[in-house]
Amino acid sequence: MIRSSLFPTPVNSHVTASGSIDRRGSAAQRLMRGERVVISRRHCHFESISAPSGRRDMRSIQAAKLAARARSPFKSPCVKLVWSNGRIGIWSWPSSLLEPLGDAEFEAIPESALDAPAEDAVLRRRTGGFEGQVWHNGSLVASRWWDHEPDENQWSRFVRATPATGPEDAAASADTEGSGLAELTERLTDVVSRAKPRDYAALAVVLFAVPFLYFGGQWLRASQQAAALEREIATLASSTSDVVEARAAALETSGQLQAYAALLETPHPAAAIAVFAEAADGFDATLQSFTIRDNAIEIELAGNSDLPLASLVEQLEDSAVLEAVRLEAGNRADIWRIFATFHTGEDS
Repeated sequence: MIRSSLFPTPVNSHVTASGSIDRRGSAAQRLMRGERVVISRRHCHFESISAPSGRRDMRSIQAAKLAARARSPFKSPCVKLVWSNGRIGIWSWPSSLLEPLGDAEFEAIPESALDAPAEDAVLRRRTGGFEGQVWHNGSLVASRWWDHEPDENQWSRFVRATPATGPEDAAASADTEGSGLAELTERLTDVVSRAKPRDYAALAVVLFAVPFLYFGGQWLRASQQAAALEREIATLASSTSDVVEARAAALETSGQLQAYAALLETPHPAAAIAVFAEAADGFDATLQSFTIRDNAIEIELAGNSDLPLASLVEQLEDSAVLEAVRLEAGNRADIWRIFATFHTGEDS
């Protein structure tokens, strides 16, 4: 199974030189991080060919794989193509090597494909033997396995037998555009060819279940926030209801006080009678009757015709209780009527 650099480093299991499988990590680690099975060079066959010219698409990838299987010495081979600088490294190994892994998900890769690029001839020590390599322009062009370290003659024959890269190879090596895309296309093709029904089911879960879970989580979060807001509103309403009631009661009381204020500012009728009695004390006059109506007082007075009524009116107007004092003659010569209003204090 192919893993991109965005995923954790896969667990490296190994197919040893003896053909046994050394699995690493626990089942949970292999499931979470993925598994890469590194195959010993002893079980692999290698060839290097020039990459086909033209566009590197799915069709050219499939053509290269068909050619690789035809070149492989194994009856039922597994194939790994490595595109590099206009060349294709064809790795193959018998599929029976991986049968003990059953339906496990993994990526199989020859150990040589993990080597850093070199130049010219290189002899590498491997577990269980030695591998001779020849590199050209950063591409592996030849590889051979020995169970023991090769002697000088064996090494010389291997190096001399390496096919020379002709002009067409040089031109191909100069054309590096699209090599990364070709490798990615090859990997995608490999993934599709290895996919099983459960892989498609997992893909369906990713495509449909994940968005559903995401929007479901968003809806749940919005619902929780709405519920929290409703609780805050209820708490606020409960805590402010007393304040609202108190304010309403205060407004009602204020209205009542304003209604009483007019009455409290109006002098008592007894005060007006006291003022009149004080003013008329020095006059020979008799209070016959008085009437209080609508903030006004009407007094009926009886006395001699020579009463100094002007002085009486002036004295009443100077009081702090009465204002707008006026005098009218009564229905007899000895009767007078005095009209006045209560002083409200608005002009003070």
